Amino acid sequence: MQRTDLIIYFWLFLTAAIVIIPCGYLLYVLWNKSSDFIERKAQVFKENKELKTIKNDLEEQKEEFIATNEYWTFIAPDDSEKKWEEEAEVKEENVDTESSILSVKENTDEKLAELIEDAEKREQAQEREKKKFDSLLLEAELFKNEWKFEAYEKKLIEAMAIDDESLKVLKPLSDLYFTLGNYKKALSLLKKVTEKDPTDHKAIWQIAEIYFVAWDTQTAELLIEKAINLKNDNPKYYLTMVEIYYNTERYDEALAFMEKIIKLRPTNPKYLLATAELYEQIWDIDNAKKYYFTVLEYEQNNEKAKAKLREFTRE
Repeated sequence: MQRTDLIIYFWLFLTAAIVIIPCGYLLYVLWNKSSDFIERKAQVFKENKELKTIKNDLEEQKEEFIATNEYWTFIAPDDSEKKWEEEAEVKEENVDTESSILSVKENTDEKLAELIEDAEKREQAQEREKKKFDSLLLEAELFKNEWKFEAYEKKLIEAMAIDDESLKVLKPLSDLYFTLGNYKKALSLLKKVTEKDPTDHKAIWQIAEIYFVAWDTQTAELLIEKAINLKNDNPKYYLTMVEIYYNTERYDEALAFMEKIIKLRPTNPKYLLATAELYEQIWDIDNAKKYYFTVLEYEQNNEKAKAKLREFTRE
Protein backbone atom coordinates (compact mmCIF):
# COMPACT_ATOMS: atom_id res chain seq x y z
CA MET A 1 0.00 0.00 0.00
CA GLN A 2 2.71 2.29 0.86
CA ARG A 3 4.68 1.39 -2.22
CA THR A 4 1.67 2.11 -4.43
CA ASP A 5 1.26 5.52 -2.90
CA LEU A 6 4.86 6.38 -3.56
CA ILE A 7 4.52 5.42 -7.22
CA ILE A 8 1.44 7.65 -7.56
CA TYR A 9 3.17 10.60 -5.98
CA PHE A 10 6.18 10.13 -8.15
CA TRP A 11 4.03 9.98 -11.27
CA LEU A 12 2.22 13.18 -10.34
CA PHE A 13 5.49 14.98 -9.69
CA LEU A 14 6.92 13.79 -12.97
CA THR A 15 3.79 14.95 -14.85
CA ALA A 16 3.96 18.34 -13.21
CA ALA A 17 7.65 18.66 -14.13
CA ILE A 18 7.15 17.66 -17.76
CA VAL A 19 3.78 19.32 -18.58
CA ILE A 20 2.64 21.95 -16.11
CA ILE A 21 5.93 23.90 -15.63
CA PRO A 22 6.76 24.24 -19.39
CA CYS A 23 3.18 25.21 -20.18
CA GLY A 24 3.25 27.85 -17.47
CA TYR A 25 6.53 29.32 -18.73
CA LEU A 26 5.15 29.38 -22.29
CA LEU A 27 2.03 31.21 -21.16
CA TYR A 28 4.23 33.78 -19.30
CA VAL A 29 6.32 34.47 -22.43
CA LEU A 30 3.22 34.84 -24.61
CA TRP A 31 1.70 37.29 -22.17
CA ASN A 32 4.82 39.50 -22.18
CA LYS A 33 4.99 39.58 -25.96
CA SER A 34 1.31 40.40 -26.34
CA SER A 35 1.72 43.24 -23.81
CA ASP A 36 4.64 44.73 -25.82
CA PHE A 37 2.62 44.47 -29.05
CA ILE A 38 -0.37 46.21 -27.52
CA GLU A 39 1.83 49.02 -26.17
CA ARG A 40 3.50 49.58 -29.54
CA LYS A 41 0.16 49.73 -31.29
CA ALA A 42 -1.11 52.21 -28.75
CA GLN A 43 2.02 54.37 -29.29
CA VAL A 44 1.62 54.30 -33.08
CA PHE A 45 -2.02 55.23 -32.74
CA LYS A 46 -1.10 58.11 -30.48
CA GLU A 47 1.59 59.37 -32.87
CA ASN A 48 -0.77 59.14 -35.84
CA LYS A 49 -3.30 61.16 -33.95
CA GLU A 50 -0.71 63.85 -33.12
CA LEU A 51 0.49 63.99 -36.75
CA LYS A 52 -3.06 64.43 -37.93
CA THR A 53 -3.54 67.30 -35.48
CA ILE A 54 -0.30 68.98 -36.65
CA LYS A 55 -1.36 68.53 -40.29
CA ASN A 56 -4.68 70.21 -39.61
CA ASP A 57 -2.91 73.13 -37.88
CA LEU A 58 -0.55 73.60 -40.84
CA GLU A 59 -3.45 73.61 -43.27
CA GLU A 60 -5.18 76.31 -41.23
CA GLN A 61 -1.98 78.43 -41.06
CA LYS A 62 -1.47 78.06 -44.81
CA GLU A 63 -4.99 79.31 -45.56
CA GLU A 64 -4.52 82.22 -43.13
CA PHE A 65 -1.14 83.15 -44.68
CA ILE A 66 -2.60 83.12 -48.19
CA ALA A 67 -5.52 85.22 -47.05
CA THR A 68 -3.33 87.91 -45.45
CA ASN A 69 -0.94 88.12 -48.47
CA GLU A 70 -3.39 88.06 -51.36
CA TYR A 71 -1.92 91.41 -52.74
CA TRP A 72 1.72 90.39 -52.41
CA THR A 73 2.23 89.91 -56.16
CA PHE A 74 1.26 93.57 -56.75
CA ILE A 75 3.68 94.97 -54.13
CA ALA A 76 6.75 93.25 -55.49
CA PRO A 77 7.11 95.48 -58.57
CA ASP A 78 7.10 98.61 -56.36
CA ASP A 79 10.02 97.16 -54.30
CA SER A 80 11.91 96.26 -57.49
CA GLU A 81 11.49 99.78 -58.83
CA LYS A 82 12.73 101.26 -55.57
CA LYS A 83 15.69 98.91 -55.62
CA TRP A 84 16.47 99.94 -59.20
CA GLU A 85 16.36 103.62 -58.22
CA GLU A 86 18.71 102.99 -55.29
CA GLU A 87 21.14 101.16 -57.58
CA ALA A 88 21.02 104.05 -60.04
CA GLU A 89 21.80 106.52 -57.24
CA VAL A 90 24.71 104.36 -56.10
CA LYS A 91 26.05 104.20 -59.67
CA GLU A 92 25.74 107.97 -59.98
CA GLU A 93 27.59 108.44 -56.69
CA ASN A 94 30.31 106.04 -57.90
CA VAL A 95 30.69 108.07 -61.10
CA ASP A 96 31.05 111.29 -59.06
CA THR A 97 33.60 109.61 -56.79
CA GLU A 98 35.61 108.34 -59.75
CA SER A 99 35.56 111.82 -61.26
CA SER A 100 36.82 113.30 -57.98
CA ILE A 101 39.58 110.70 -57.77
CA LEU A 102 40.66 111.42 -61.34
CA SER A 103 40.66 115.16 -60.62
CA VAL A 104 42.77 114.69 -57.47
CA LYS A 105 45.14 112.39 -59.36
CA GLU A 106 45.55 114.96 -62.16
CA ASN A 107 46.30 117.71 -59.59
CA THR A 108 48.76 115.45 -57.79
CA ASP A 109 50.51 114.56 -61.04
CA GLU A 110 50.79 118.24 -61.94
CA LYS A 111 52.25 119.14 -58.52
CA LEU A 112 54.63 116.20 -58.67
CA ALA A 113 55.79 117.26 -62.11
CA GLU A 114 56.34 120.80 -60.81
CA LEU A 115 58.35 119.51 -57.84
CA ILE A 116 60.50 117.34 -60.10
CA GLU A 117 61.07 120.26 -62.44
CA ASP A 118 62.03 122.55 -59.52
CA ALA A 119 64.39 119.90 -58.15
CA GLU A 120 66.05 119.52 -61.54
CA LYS A 121 66.44 123.30 -61.85
CA ARG A 122 67.99 123.52 -58.36
CA GLU A 123 70.32 120.65 -59.18
CA GLN A 124 71.39 122.33 -62.42
CA ALA A 125 71.91 125.63 -60.60
CA GLN A 126 73.99 123.92 -57.92
CA GLU A 127 76.06 122.21 -60.59
CA ARG A 128 76.71 125.57 -62.28
CA GLU A 129 77.67 127.13 -58.95
CA LYS A 130 80.02 124.24 -58.19
CA LYS A 131 81.76 124.59 -61.56
CA LYS A 132 82.11 128.34 -61.02
CA PHE A 133 83.44 127.76 -57.50
CA ASP A 134 86.07 125.28 -58.71
CA SER A 135 87.03 127.61 -61.55
CA LEU A 136 87.57 130.52 -59.12
CA LEU A 137 89.78 128.38 -56.88
CA LEU A 138 91.85 127.33 -59.88
CA GLU A 139 92.28 130.95 -61.00
CA ALA A 140 93.21 131.94 -57.44
CA GLU A 141 95.91 129.27 -57.32
CA LEU A 142 97.37 130.57 -60.59
CA PHE A 143 97.55 134.12 -59.19
CA LYS A 144 99.19 132.81 -56.02
CA ASN A 145 101.90 131.04 -58.01
CA GLU A 146 102.50 134.33 -59.87
CA TRP A 147 102.78 136.23 -56.54
CA LYS A 148 99.74 138.35 -57.43
CA PHE A 149 98.26 138.34 -53.95
CA GLU A 150 95.64 141.03 -54.53
CA ALA A 151 94.12 139.08 -57.43
CA TYR A 152 94.54 135.88 -55.38
CA GLU A 153 92.56 137.41 -52.49
CA LYS A 154 89.87 138.71 -54.86
CA LYS A 155 89.26 135.29 -56.40
CA LEU A 156 89.08 133.65 -52.98
CA ILE A 157 86.52 136.22 -51.82
CA GLU A 158 84.42 135.57 -54.95
CA ALA A 159 84.56 131.84 -54.24
CA MET A 160 83.59 132.47 -50.62
CA ALA A 161 80.51 134.37 -51.79
CA ILE A 162 79.36 131.13 -53.43
CA ASP A 163 80.17 128.84 -50.50
CA ASP A 164 81.36 130.43 -47.25
CA GLU A 165 81.40 127.08 -45.43
CA SER A 166 83.87 125.25 -47.65
CA LEU A 167 87.31 124.56 -46.19
CA LYS A 168 88.68 124.79 -49.73
CA VAL A 169 88.31 128.56 -49.51
CA LEU A 170 88.42 129.13 -45.73
CA LYS A 171 91.88 127.62 -45.28
CA PRO A 172 93.75 129.46 -48.06
CA LEU A 173 92.07 132.81 -47.33
CA SER A 174 92.75 132.62 -43.58
CA ASP A 175 96.35 131.57 -44.30
CA LEU A 176 96.74 134.56 -46.65
CA TYR A 177 95.51 137.03 -44.03
CA PHE A 178 97.76 135.44 -41.39
CA THR A 179 100.79 135.71 -43.66
CA LEU A 180 99.98 139.36 -44.47
CA GLY A 181 99.63 140.13 -40.75
CA ASN A 182 95.91 140.96 -41.01
CA TYR A 183 95.19 139.08 -37.79
CA LYS A 184 91.68 140.46 -37.31
CA LYS A 185 90.40 138.94 -40.55
CA ALA A 186 92.56 135.85 -40.13
CA LEU A 187 91.32 135.05 -36.62
CA SER A 188 87.61 134.87 -37.51
CA LEU A 189 88.34 132.61 -40.48
CA LEU A 190 90.79 130.41 -38.55
CA LYS A 191 88.24 129.83 -35.79
CA LYS A 192 85.73 128.77 -38.43
CA VAL A 193 88.32 126.36 -39.86
CA THR A 194 88.95 124.73 -36.47
CA GLU A 195 85.20 124.41 -35.85
CA LYS A 196 84.84 122.47 -39.07
CA ASP A 197 88.13 120.59 -38.71
CA PRO A 198 89.29 120.30 -35.08
CA THR A 199 92.37 118.33 -36.22
CA ASP A 200 93.80 121.19 -38.32
CA HIS A 201 96.99 121.73 -36.27
CA LYS A 202 98.26 124.48 -38.56
CA ALA A 203 95.16 126.64 -37.98
CA ILE A 204 95.44 126.01 -34.22
CA TRP A 205 99.10 127.08 -34.28
CA GLN A 206 98.24 130.25 -36.25
CA ILE A 207 95.53 131.16 -33.72
CA ALA A 208 98.09 130.62 -30.93
CA GLU A 209 100.52 132.97 -32.69
CA ILE A 210 97.82 135.66 -32.91
CA TYR A 211 97.06 135.34 -29.18
CA PHE A 212 100.78 135.44 -28.43
CA VAL A 213 101.14 138.67 -30.43
CA ALA A 214 98.21 140.04 -28.40
CA TRP A 215 100.18 139.00 -25.29
CA ASP A 216 97.62 136.41 -24.18
CA THR A 217 100.40 133.94 -23.43
CA GLN A 218 98.24 131.60 -21.35
CA THR A 219 95.76 130.94 -24.20
CA ALA A 220 98.60 130.77 -26.71
CA GLU A 221 100.43 128.16 -24.64
CA LEU A 222 97.37 125.92 -24.37
CA LEU A 223 96.78 126.12 -28.12
CA ILE A 224 100.43 125.33 -28.92
CA GLU A 225 100.28 122.25 -26.69
CA LYS A 226 97.19 121.13 -28.58
CA ALA A 227 98.91 121.70 -31.94
CA ILE A 228 101.98 119.72 -30.82
CA ASN A 229 99.78 116.83 -29.66
CA LEU A 230 98.26 116.73 -33.14
CA LYS A 231 101.58 117.20 -34.96
CA ASN A 232 104.69 116.52 -32.85
CA ASP A 233 107.33 116.81 -35.56
CA ASN A 234 106.87 120.42 -36.68
CA PRO A 235 109.70 122.60 -35.27
CA LYS A 236 107.65 125.79 -35.82
CA TYR A 237 105.27 124.76 -33.07
CA TYR A 238 108.12 124.09 -30.63
CA LEU A 239 109.77 127.39 -31.55
CA THR A 240 106.61 129.32 -30.69
CA MET A 241 106.56 127.55 -27.33
CA VAL A 242 110.23 128.55 -26.80
CA GLU A 243 109.30 132.18 -27.45
CA ILE A 244 106.41 131.93 -24.96
CA TYR A 245 108.67 130.43 -22.27
CA TYR A 246 111.46 132.93 -22.96
CA ASN A 247 109.15 135.94 -22.79
CA THR A 248 107.66 134.66 -19.52
CA GLU A 249 111.21 134.12 -18.16
CA ARG A 250 110.96 130.33 -18.01
CA TYR A 251 114.38 129.81 -19.53
CA ASP A 252 114.91 126.19 -18.53
CA GLU A 253 111.68 125.17 -20.22
CA ALA A 254 112.59 127.25 -23.25
CA LEU A 255 115.97 125.46 -23.54
CA ALA A 256 114.27 122.06 -23.12
CA PHE A 257 112.06 122.82 -26.12
CA MET A 258 115.07 124.09 -28.11
CA GLU A 259 116.73 120.73 -27.50
CA LYS A 260 113.62 119.02 -28.88
CA ILE A 261 113.86 121.19 -31.99
CA ILE A 262 117.52 120.19 -32.46
CA LYS A 263 116.52 116.52 -32.26
CA LEU A 264 113.96 117.12 -34.99
CA ARG A 265 116.37 119.15 -37.19
CA PRO A 266 119.92 118.36 -36.03
CA THR A 267 121.64 119.83 -39.12
CA ASN A 268 119.65 123.05 -39.47
CA PRO A 269 122.04 126.01 -38.80
CA LYS A 270 119.15 128.36 -38.01
CA TYR A 271 117.93 126.26 -35.07
CA LEU A 272 121.51 125.56 -33.90
CA LEU A 273 122.29 129.26 -33.91
CA ALA A 274 119.10 130.10 -32.00
CA THR A 275 120.02 127.50 -29.35
CA ALA A 276 123.53 128.95 -29.03
CA GLU A 277 122.13 132.48 -28.60
CA LEU A 278 119.67 131.30 -25.96
CA TYR A 279 122.47 129.69 -23.93
CA GLU A 280 124.48 132.84 -24.28
CA GLN A 281 121.62 134.98 -22.95
CA ILE A 282 121.41 132.92 -19.75
CA TRP A 283 125.24 133.09 -19.44
CA ASP A 284 125.84 129.43 -20.17
CA ILE A 285 128.91 130.19 -22.33
CA ASP A 286 130.17 126.61 -22.62
CA ASN A 287 126.96 125.35 -24.22
CA ALA A 288 126.77 128.51 -26.32
CA LYS A 289 130.30 127.82 -27.73
CA LYS A 290 129.37 124.19 -28.38
CA TYR A 291 126.37 125.18 -30.51
CA TYR A 292 128.27 127.94 -32.34
CA PHE A 293 130.89 125.38 -33.31
CA THR A 294 128.13 123.00 -34.41
CA VAL A 295 126.72 125.77 -36.61
CA LEU A 296 130.07 126.03 -38.40
CA GLU A 297 130.13 122.29 -38.98
CA TYR A 298 127.07 122.60 -41.19
CA GLU A 299 127.58 126.19 -42.40
CA GLN A 300 131.28 127.08 -42.48
CA ASN A 301 130.75 130.65 -43.67
CA ASN A 302 128.26 131.63 -40.97
CA GLU A 303 129.67 135.02 -39.98
CA LYS A 304 127.63 135.36 -36.82
CA ALA A 305 128.94 132.07 -35.39
CA LYS A 306 132.52 133.04 -36.30
CA ALA A 307 132.17 136.46 -34.70
CA LYS A 308 130.75 135.02 -31.48
CA LEU A 309 133.56 132.46 -31.20
CA ARG A 310 136.21 135.18 -31.75
CA GLU A 311 134.52 137.28 -29.08
CA PHE A 312 134.59 134.38 -26.60
CA THR A 313 138.32 133.78 -27.42
CA ARG A 314 139.29 137.38 -26.68
CA GLU A 315 137.51 137.22 -23.38
